[in-house]
Amino acid sequence: MVLSKLVNLLFQTAWLFLPAWIANMTPILITKLNLFPRLAGPIDGGKKWKGKRIFGQNKTWRGLICGVATGLIFICLQRCLYFHSEIVRKISIFNYAGSDYWLVGIFLGFGALSGDMIESLVKRQKNIAPGQSWRPWDQIDQAIGSAILVSFIFQPPLAIYVLLLLITFLGVMAINLLACRLGIKKDL
Repeated sequence: MVLSKLVNLLFQTAWLFLPAWIANMTPILITKLNLFPRLAGPIDGGKKWKGKRIFGQNKTWRGLICGVATGLIFICLQRCLYFHSEIVRKISIFNYAGSDYWLVGIFLGFGALSGDMIESLVKRQKNIAPGQSWRPWDQIDQAIGSAILVSFIFQPPLAIYVLLLLITFLGVMAINLLACRLGIKKDL
């Protein structure tokens, strides 16, 4: 009984925050495919704070806009599935039939990417190079950002937030390990 509740909570957490996770991966994919090159300029415009770049060269308008758009598109897909699948309705703790579903998608996408940008700001101030690992913050920045922003609209139970941090940390570590094994990434 306890195990089935935990499994259900895992699915509920993953389903709710899937738009944030996908939004967070979008900038990497868009950059690799070199889509929308006119938007590839850095968000900080090269400006500095306390003598160091604010976010750095890798945080671009292209990544932010495409990531937020992906979060919105994905929650629209979740909404369609919500209306057509009993299984989806059972694991959904958010009511996708409500009129604010699109705002949740935007907040999840923007929250994930803004969490990543804030983490980059702190890394720059601490002289941690872009791409250099900074555990656990590299793994959970997107989860914290998306959880904070979505909580303005919808407040899941505390267990969902705890599982979000755990799933995100372990998921990012697994993806990074795979990327290292495939030679795509150098540092975990």
